[in-house]
Amino acid sequence: MKKVKKYRYDVSGMTCASCVSHVERAANHALSNIQNKSTVTVSLLTSGLTVEVEDDTLDKDKLDRLLSKEITRAGYRITPTVEGRSNAQDKAAQEKQNTRRAWISWAVCAALTLVLMLFSMGPMVGLIIVNNPL
Repeated sequence: MKKVKKYRYDVSGMTCASCVSHVERAANHALSNIQNKSTVTVSLLTSGLTVEVEDDTLDKDKLDRLLSKEITRAGYRITPTVEGRSNAQDKAAQEKQNTRRAWISWAVCAALTLVLMLFSMGPMVGLIIVNNPL
């Protein structure tokens, strides 16, 4: 009787059921190269991927490379889940960083838009920054 090993991964970029289907198809394609039984489970709720493999000789690094290659090709990113770390804390920190980036991007875009508006619409309200903008 072979031992079943379970590996968990975090998947980023999944937003809908169609994404889950793409990730599952990519993972199954990656695992088709391995000559043993394996089961793939993808969860949109936890943004996770679980792989159950029946093999004692399977190299985890090889499995990581195969999955990463195929799932990256499908347009998503995976990272192995580190046991003992709080997944919720990692996701909260990542969400905070993404929100900060979005605000910085918004501020830069707003500033550039304001400059463009001053140059293009300034003469209409009597504000002439440059005599001949061309």
